[in-house]
Amino acid sequence: MTLGENPRPRANGHNGKASIASKLTTLGLIAVALLSMGLTCPPRGTTTLKAIKDDPRRYEGKIVTVYGEVTERMSLVALSYFKLYDRSDEEMFVITRRAMPNVGSKIRVRGKVQQFSILDWQGIVIFELPK
Repeated sequence: MTLGENPRPRANGHNGKASIASKLTTLGLIAVALLSMGLTCPPRGTTTLKAIKDDPRRYEGKIVTVYGEVTERMSLVALSYFKLYDRSDEEMFVITRRAMPNVGSKIRVRGKVQQFSILDWQGIVIFELPK
């Protein structure tokens, strides 16, 4: 018997190596499936948009970090904003003075939660802070 050999076969007749390889393959396939669906783990220390929308008084005036996918963007003369969609299945406008992110990009945003109104629209937005 050489070093690393199993002296006795397992009760199921397998030496354990095939079982480990099978489990690793299964875990790899699950990881690939989750990544392809966009279900990656959010960065630590981020707040969900749902949490902000569910309790806006708790977050108003507070600085938060959110993470999500840019779904649309718009630049007007005095206002640039984009819409962020996150893992909680919510969207929120982010008002920024920084360079606009590309639609489809996944980004982390640090900003201040505020009530905002323009024309006949009113809601909670995040004002992105400068770096």
